[in-house]
Amino acid sequence: MKRVTIKSRPRDSVVLIDEKLANLGSYLPVDKPVIITDENVRAIWGRHFPAGDVITIGTGESIK
Repeated sequence: MKRVTIKSRPRDSVVLIDEKLANLGSYLPVDKPVIITDENVRAIWGRHFPAGDVITIGTGESIK
């Protein structure tokens, strides 16, 4: 797994690359995260999301 730190204010963010989605909960600093995902990712991987709120957006370049 690769960790990339994004320097920002008020605090830095860490991006985990090549980590299993099932392990996501062990990296989250809160009990109930909010996950923002698109329709395609949620349809395929949503069952692996940790417990929490999920905001689903559309897909395609116009959404980005």
